Amino acid sequence: MSFPWRKGNCWSRKLTAAEYEPMLTIRKEQMAIFQDQLDGAFIDMIIEHLRRYHFTAVQADTDDTLKSAIADGLGRADAFGLTRRKDLIAFVTMMFEIGADFASCPVFQKYLADPEIPVNEKMARLLHETTDDDWQTARRMLAEKETRITS
Repeated sequence: MSFPWRKGNCWSRKLTAAEYEPMLTIRKEQMAIFQDQLDGAFIDMIIEHLRRYHFTAVQADTDDTLKSAIADGLGRADAFGLTRRKDLIAFVTMMFEIGADFASCPVFQKYLADPEIPVNEKMARLLHETTDDDWQTARRMLAEKETRITS
């Protein structure tokens, strides 16, 4: 059987660069549109996660408010080098559970900003090595900070 888009039998040998003809080329502008759609779908998935598992933290927020806050959170997570989906979801979830600026708390900062901790271990170590007391202290610290800002 012959396939018109193949030059030769590619099953038995690897095609050389000269023999390879791409079926289509995706331009940068097209990739940007695809990326925007993926980003939007990821944000929608995080909203669903928050509404399902962290309802009390987000019950008063509209989807538009959540989208904006999540986009901001993903930017903050990126500043720490976080890229894995589960790390990004955990980071954003902590923003809603503890406070938008939770990463500024020393107990969390020591994990997120430490260059000695590999990026793919930062959130796992933060989640496993911090205590309930650490989380409560961070909540109080952020509440006090918020009170000072609004006073």
